[in-house]
Amino acid sequence: MSKGAVVDFNKCNPSECTQGICPAVEVCPRNILKQDEPGEPPYRLMQCPACGDCAAACPLKAIFISQN
Repeated sequence: MSKGAVVDFNKCNPSECTQGICPAVEVCPRNILKQDEPGEPPYRLMQCPACGDCAAACPLKAIFISQN
């Protein structure tokens, strides 16, 4: 696994987020997390700068930063 944000899809439950959209999507500075409609947000790990903004914004703590 390379350095970057990782979504734990066992913890990710978009129905618990406002309108089914994860707040982490809105804070990602590079728009790596995408979510056009309610559901699990896809992401592109290879482009992630590992800033941690998404992990801090996720209310379910379903995103963590891998340091490997």
